[in-house]
Amino acid sequence: STLFLGDKTAGIYNCATVPDFRGKGILSALTKTMINHAKSLDYKHLTLQASPMSVSVFKKHGFKDVVPYKVYLKSVHATVV
Repeated sequence: STLFLGDKTAGIYNCATVPDFRGKGILSALTKTMINHAKSLDYKHLTLQASPMSVSVFKKHGFKDVVPYKVYLKSVHATVV
């Protein structure tokens, strides 16, 4: 996980847990640590983007859906000559 500190808003990004360690509270502990650190620096607002897999963890810590988004991916196969 990464905590980005902006001018007025902090952001939580790059959250991932190795599959064998999921469901053990690691993301929850990291989130709590980052929230507390941002609070200690007097940040009043935190933002993040969450995958469907992690939404429940972030909601547990008080985050709310504000703007739902979808990610679109197109694979382009290049031919090497």
